[in-house]
Amino acid sequence: MRKIAGFVLSVIFASTPLFAYQHNLPNLRTASTLSKHQVVIDVDHRFGGAVDHDPINTALGLSEGASVGLMARYGLSETTHGEIVGGLKLHDATSESELEIGYSQDLLYVLDIPARLQGQITYFTVKNLNESSRDGNLYYLLALQPKKPFLEKWTPVLNLGYDGFSTGSTVGAGVEYAINDSWFVVGEVIEPNTKGRDTVWVLGVKMQTFGHNFMLMLQNSPDVGLRTLAKGTVEKDVYFGFKLQRLVDLDGVWGPKNEK
Repeated sequence: MRKIAGFVLSVIFASTPLFAYQHNLPNLRTASTLSKHQVVIDVDHRFGGAVDHDPINTALGLSEGASVGLMARYGLSETTHGEIVGGLKLHDATSESELEIGYSQDLLYVLDIPARLQGQITYFTVKNLNESSRDGNLYYLLALQPKKPFLEKWTPVLNLGYDGFSTGSTVGAGVEYAINDSWFVVGEVIEPNTKGRDTVWVLGVKMQTFGHNFMLMLQNSPDVGLRTLAKGTVEKDVYFGFKLQRLVDLDGVWGPKNEK
């Protein structure tokens, strides 16, 4: 376990060559601009304590447990922006672990239009930490967004998906507003596919560098992951979370150097 943790940290903070970071949001999928042999590693945390109730004594909810995620995407193609995706999520509220592996690519790469449509299919398994069985199914997702921001500031994103496990749909919309080249305001709304639950909303701030994205956000659900958040929320409180993303270019490290 220590070796695995050490490897992940070494990749996150490695001094390999970097390029400008692509557009991303806290939970929604965005269309990829990864080049071949580039890797993105996501570290997600959503704390279980509500920040609108006694935030000082609970340290903004940090003392109440957390749902966490560790995800990775590896670029396979300059042309189609094909990717291998995979990761692990631990859901504190439901005591479940989730593993996933899949493939993603730009479905509009052959068309000269000002939009990207990323298609993704993943196989995921879910296991209650108190049980021995693990259930699995497929998750289908489309992510649509413009290639360039509107008015040089606004980048909207639309996600449409289907969960083969719960047979529920995913409908989510988000936006990124550029304050300047490094600072952004991000927001999301995710409609519930479960009767009696409320819409999930997310509001946060992002700092972007040549190798990292740092996001701090507030949301009305303590959970992590789009498929889970698409079930909606029954919470009436506000929760704090963060997301750290690291972009690493392995061109020339894994396989022949890519001619750009």
